[in-house]
Amino acid sequence: TAAFKTSLTERLKHLFPRHKVDSMVALLSKPGCKAQLAHTDYTPATLANATDETMPLACLVALENGTAFDVWPEAIRFEKNVSYKHMQVKLNKGDVLVFRGDLVHGGAACGEVENVRIHAYLDVEGVERPKHGDDSLYV
Repeated sequence: TAAFKTSLTERLKHLFPRHKVDSMVALLSKPGCKAQLAHTDYTPATLANATDETMPLACLVALENGTAFDVWPEAIRFEKNVSYKHMQVKLNKGDVLVFRGDLVHGGAACGEVENVRIHAYLDVEGVERPKHGDDSLYV
């Protein structure tokens, strides 16, 4: 996994030079699991000073064909008075999806086959990922 992390970090740092890859984890969805609730990985308070250029990012790397991910395109900046249409993105093995930290998203329901993928944050200086009292990340 160290070689994978190094390779991904190198590729992403050229595309997003203000950001640093951090907290890379493997995610496993068991067959038949339900969809994750729609959420953002940050709170409005933690992104109060973030601009489009300094917005933290997240990255999803598909390790298998058919990796599904639920998104609400354009649902950013915590605009609650706007209705957004749900969309499911299907990724194939090797696809990399990078998205804003304030994008409303969620892990999709899993079909009959388990799914493994890699998730990483692309942190930016001056923005802390929120934590709950038990030190778990806000997701």
